[in-house]
Amino acid sequence: MRISRTPEQLAALKGDKGDPFTWADFTPTQIEILKKPATEAADLANTAAKKADTAANEVREQAQKLADTSSEAVKTCNAATQASKAATGPQKQPQRTPATLPRQPMPSVSLQNRAANASKPCPTVPNR
Repeated sequence: MRISRTPEQLAALKGDKGDPFTWADFTPTQIEILKKPATEAADLANTAAKKADTAANEVREQAQKLADTSSEAVKTCNAATQASKAATGPQKQPQRTPATLPRQPMPSVSLQNRAANASKPCPTVPNR
């Protein structure tokens, strides 16, 4: 069932247009209720920022420890190298001959290339 309203009744339901709200229009309790979502979001953001700062500081400390450890390892390695050179005296570098050169891997040839090359005539060597 539909209730019909007269234009006068509809006009009475619609209030007068007023001024915008000001903080003075609200009680302290209402103001706290209005501020609550923003306050909670700010608290959550501050907690997350503190956790991120703590994690970043821990990473910086670990990185510094690793840098210090690696630097010390390089110094130790260099000192050991110098000590071994001093103990053995100057060394002459061995001359590289074909027997001492590292072996190069043979290039791989696919079966298709082998079949294509098999059908070609063998090159002839001129008689001397």
